[in-house]
Amino acid sequence: MSKRRFVPYLVLLLVAGILFFGAMPEPTDADTIIQDEDFRVLAGQREWFNVSLGQGEAVAGWFSIEEGEGIHFFIVDQADHYRIQNDAEPEEPYKEQDYPSDDGREYYWNFTAPHTDQWYVYFSKAPDTTYMLYNARLEMDIRTNTEPPQIIASPVSGTVEGDMIIELDAADDCFAIEKVELLANGTVVEEAVPSGEEAEEIGGTDVSIVWHTYEYANGWYNLSAVATDIRGERGNPRILGMVQVKNGPLDNPNITHPIIGVTAAMGLAVAYVLIARRMGYAQS
Repeated sequence: MSKRRFVPYLVLLLVAGILFFGAMPEPTDADTIIQDEDFRVLAGQREWFNVSLGQGEAVAGWFSIEEGEGIHFFIVDQADHYRIQNDAEPEEPYKEQDYPSDDGREYYWNFTAPHTDQWYVYFSKAPDTTYMLYNARLEMDIRTNTEPPQIIASPVSGTVEGDMIIELDAADDCFAIEKVELLANGTVVEEAVPSGEEAEEIGGTDVSIVWHTYEYANGWYNLSAVATDIRGERGNPRILGMVQVKNGPLDNPNITHPIIGVTAAMGLAVAYVLIARRMGYAQS
């Protein structure tokens, strides 16, 4: 994995098979390809990074345009990279898009390799692109996906009734969380889907799950939680603990209990009699 400059003699280096590797930052949660707060793309030029990906493996990144009007972004495989280096057009660019500067807005992208290859992430201000004029300065972070999503939570225990609220943190190294499921004795009983800004968070998403315990028989339950990211990658269940569900006859708000029903009916009957007497329709 390395950073390359687009200069004329690069074609000769590629043909000769000579590779130059720059200093790599220490990896964080994922394998970090690049973290750079002063990444520059000059007017009329292209900059790129390459990474080896097997079929189905993924890479993701974030960047903001701190200076300049915008940037042209795309990803190509080895064959298309050679075409570009030889002044030809790529046949199948992926994730191709123009990104405006938008006051330093942070952009997020991700890519899953359709086949095993060397893949090239391009940031371009080439003469044929929208933002070919003026230099650009970007802040960026590019990573390969290495870990499935994980759940971080405090253990639970004891007796529960009614609605049980469980606070969780779902984390992924490259991708946003699509959903978090709560399992009781291995069966999914509730699901939470992040929304708003939480749906776009990478690295950690706060999730609150409400388990309606009154919909399940009283007894002991082993609780666990599992997260799934937007790629559909499902993590390993995180064991939360064992709780005893102990609901009484009045704990289910969805059921009209006999005692409550009889009391309500008697109340209505008494009200009817009182109204009828006042209107002269009934004798005392």
